[in-house]
Amino acid sequence: MDQTELKAELKNAIEHLESEFRTLRTGRAHPGIIEELPLEAYGNMTTVKGVASITVADPRTLLIDPWDKSLVSAVEKAIRDSDQGLNPQSDGKVLRIPVPQPTEETRREMVKVMKKMTEESRIRIRRIRDDAKSTIIRREKDKEISEDDRYHLQELLEADVKEYNSKVESLSKNKESDIMKV
Repeated sequence: MDQTELKAELKNAIEHLESEFRTLRTGRAHPGIIEELPLEAYGNMTTVKGVASITVADPRTLLIDPWDKSLVSAVEKAIRDSDQGLNPQSDGKVLRIPVPQPTEETRREMVKVMKKMTEESRIRIRRIRDDAKSTIIRREKDKEISEDDRYHLQELLEADVKEYNSKVESLSKNKESDIMKV
């Protein structure tokens, strides 16, 4: 695994965490809280974002405009059946979704979920580091690199891992303060 591949994998881990964080409801309307909800359309499973445009009408309201108006009820059902606690209002053409302010208890639960996501991201980064370390050691055993090269590559690896772990921490702290903000 070269430096470019390593950075790409680490960046992918951060992007995955960011996408997971977008699914957490903070009390402000954000398309990410519903865009990946599954629903059945035309006999196939898809997501809300695959059948409708999702916009923020105001800080507390999402507006969902299905491209095919016959799917309004399917989208509404998917949102009601989700664990987001959202109550869509339909006029037959579009759905308005008021995003309620989470209670203190709900916010604490979301922080627990967020911390679990953060830990999973740390584990993912650790696995990437371990794989890269194994590759470096194997390359030294195979005489592809010298001992000095191994130490240098391991130092670069640790610096990259430290950088991405600090990004995870920063994202986590920002999301926690976002969730706990009243």
